[in-house]
Amino acid sequence: MAILPRAHREFFVTGSPVSVNRYGTPAYRNWRGDVHAESVKGGTWSGCLVTAACSVRIRYFQHLDRRKDVDNILKAILDGLDGKAGSGPKLPMRVIHDDRDVEKVVSQRTKIGFGTRLSGRRLTPEEYGAALAALSAQAAVFVSVGAAPNHARSVVR
Repeated sequence: MAILPRAHREFFVTGSPVSVNRYGTPAYRNWRGDVHAESVKGGTWSGCLVTAACSVRIRYFQHLDRRKDVDNILKAILDGLDGKAGSGPKLPMRVIHDDRDVEKVVSQRTKIGFGTRLSGRRLTPEEYGAALAALSAQAAVFVSVGAAPNHARSVVR
């Protein structure tokens, strides 16, 4: 079942993201499993939600967590989005068909504390929820999957 290219998904995962440097460990497999579980939670589709090129935006809210590099946390998150959870084969219900379909990734880390001012007008509801979740845990990661960038506007022929 092909979904419209405008399919969009936002969610957050509470907890400390796992670095690609821990690839193959149980912690890495558990984290990408957590990402997958949150990404499909409450989903009403079957198969892949986004079957075409897409973009992914990640915001790592760091509270009490040891600071991690924003580039090293990407692999496990993208693996979770394309159905890799645990050590078995890809799961059939997933957000993206394959991480090769991701044409743009934006990743940022935001240090957050109890004195940090949060604006509900500047953050999406899921992003706001991730910030609040980070304050009650050690960290949280907000993920947004959307349409691919419009290359026609950036390429001159």
